Amino acid sequence: MKIACLLSLTFAFTLHTFAGPGKEILSPDKKVKLTISFNATLSYQIQYRNEVIVLPSEIDMLLDGNRKLSSSKRIRRSTIRSVNEIIVPPIPEKRKNIPNVYNELRIDLDAPFYVVFRVYNDGVAYRIGTNAKDTITIISEVAEFNFAKTNEVLHSRVQPGRVDMFHTSFEENYLVRPFD
Repeated sequence: MKIACLLSLTFAFTLHTFAGPGKEILSPDKKVKLTISFNATLSYQIQYRNEVIVLPSEIDMLLDGNRKLSSSKRIRRSTIRSVNEIIVPPIPEKRKNIPNVYNELRIDLDAPFYVVFRVYNDGVAYRIGTNAKDTITIISEVAEFNFAKTNEVLHSRVQPGRVDMFHTSFEENYLVRPFD
């Protein structure tokens, strides 16, 4: 399973505080579960088939004037939507039609920010956005990925001294090694 970070309205509801156990959203096939918590900070946890693969990991942003995304303790609105569409790329790819299927949770904070989480059958993504009418300056961003210890991980081998290592199709065999 790949986890990627990047960065039709079904129903909407309003929350006044967002603390405690948090919100959950499942992938369309219900195998991936994303849990969002907003206590002292905004954090997420990912499970796949009821096994924790990403432990609670913080998301935050520090702006000029010492303003933080996590300083907002009120949620104005939370909306969930499901998307099931086909993307037809204008430039030929390996596939003529690319399925775009996910469930999305958008959390609008009391401050002029929102966070959008998307849960796919094979991954999770989030994006921080703003509704600010003026310019903002981002000082730093926190994007933690606290992976749970597992027995092994697959990864591509990078050959020593290879300068152009990322311009490849990575069709070689992947190595299996302990995740540490």
